[in-house]
Amino acid sequence: MKTLSKRENYLRAVKRQSPQWVPMDFSLTPDMEKILSEHVKTTDIAEYFDFELRTCGTVQPSPPWGDVDSVEELDSLPWHELATADMYTPMKAKVDAYKARGYATIAGGANFQEEFSGVLGFERLLLEMAMDSPLVHGLFEKLGETQIRAAENAAKSGADVLGSSADMGTQESLLMSPAMFKQFIFPVMKATYDAAKRINPDIIIFFHSCGNVMDLIELFIEAGVDILDPCQPESLDIFEAKRRFGKDICFHGGIGIQSVMRDGSVTDVRDSVKNTIEIMGEGGGYICSPAHSLLSETPLENVFAFVEAAKEFGRY
Repeated sequence: MKTLSKRENYLRAVKRQSPQWVPMDFSLTPDMEKILSEHVKTTDIAEYFDFELRTCGTVQPSPPWGDVDSVEELDSLPWHELATADMYTPMKAKVDAYKARGYATIAGGANFQEEFSGVLGFERLLLEMAMDSPLVHGLFEKLGETQIRAAENAAKSGADVLGSSADMGTQESLLMSPAMFKQFIFPVMKATYDAAKRINPDIIIFFHSCGNVMDLIELFIEAGVDILDPCQPESLDIFEAKRRFGKDICFHGGIGIQSVMRDGSVTDVRDSVKNTIEIMGEGGGYICSPAHSLLSETPLENVFAFVEAAKEFGRY
């Protein structure tokens, strides 16, 4: 059997189409990135560990305005400046270079919560949503349009994957009800993903949402999400999520950064990776990764144990 390129295998894994191995990657907090980079003597961590997916940049429209008080003030702000139609060119050069080397590519970005919170403040955003106010409807319309333009840039770059995010969960439950999510955030997500897919119908949607989001996964899928990250085992029953939704979505993450990666032994890490791959990797639809950026308290030996175990136990 011909060995697939890393890009071919990554795309097969996401689409649950008989990959040859479980893809693997991880991200780092800034402090941990400094520690690991000094240890391996390079800042290009993805290259050093030969990750299948390579990051090619982002257009992240972050509004510089806060404490907006009225619809009139909202309408007066220069939203069109946050993401213009021609911001994909630097990303495209990286996408082309990585694809030529056989790697899958990801470009960002779209955010459906934190950027909105930045304009009103988190508590006020939730309050305005609860009141169903004209101000919050105006915010979702204006900032939603910038998220669409950001996603269109990622699609124009030719990237395989569009990165997006909205933290919807806590360790135990949701930040808002499914009904409120469906009313406010879902329409912006779906419109953003639809816009990207009109440019590139094959683009894969990667969505980061921390915490226990079990009750929203069905809506994520309906919106167009293909990959759900970070699947934190300390808050989400990832095996139940795989059982219920594994035929429709790929999971990324699953190895606890608040538990085994930080506090466990090398043997604990290997056992966790092996067990998680056995369940989450069945039939494809899993990318093995720590469930969020590795913390600076993470022992370096656990990082290398994770990589080695993912490669050892991830073959189909």
